[in-house]
Amino acid sequence: MSISIQQISTSEQLNVCHQMQIAIFHHELNLFGMKIPDDYDRLSLYMQIIDSKVVVGTYRIVPNTSLGLPIQETGFNLKQLDRNQVCEMSRLVLVKEKRGKIPFSKVFSSARNAAKQNYNASNLIVAILPRNISLFKRYGFSQVGEPLYDSTVKSSHKEESVIIPMQTPV
Repeated sequence: MSISIQQISTSEQLNVCHQMQIAIFHHELNLFGMKIPDDYDRLSLYMQIIDSKVVVGTYRIVPNTSLGLPIQETGFNLKQLDRNQVCEMSRLVLVKEKRGKIPFSKVFSSARNAAKQNYNASNLIVAILPRNISLFKRYGFSQVGEPLYDSTVKSSHKEESVIIPMQTPV
């Protein structure tokens, strides 16, 4: 396994990321309502997770701009963080065959570095499904606020509409 993580640089690469997000969020996980692409995309830094020259995952780093951050749409208040130095890691997906096999330390290290180098961030926040809490805690994230209801997510399972805000220093 030869894992690399790199910033996308072409519209074709961005399209691959979007198609992967749609396939996983909408078709596999049955999480509907999430607009892909959305208004944050034009401001975001997209990364590809590559295993042996094949794209197996993606995520984006969203800077805090006049649009705010995606997590704020759920009612999350940034007041406990320095608004000027926070970014959000969002839309992290991996193809099913690679889940549990990709070294997340490399993914999270890459996300922290991208946020710091590109946006001078000191904090990275994420909005995750409750079932992923232990994974994120294992890599230095801590919960920062109460669970929130994400009205953009439509699912056959009510608990899937709940997200947990977490953060880590960059």
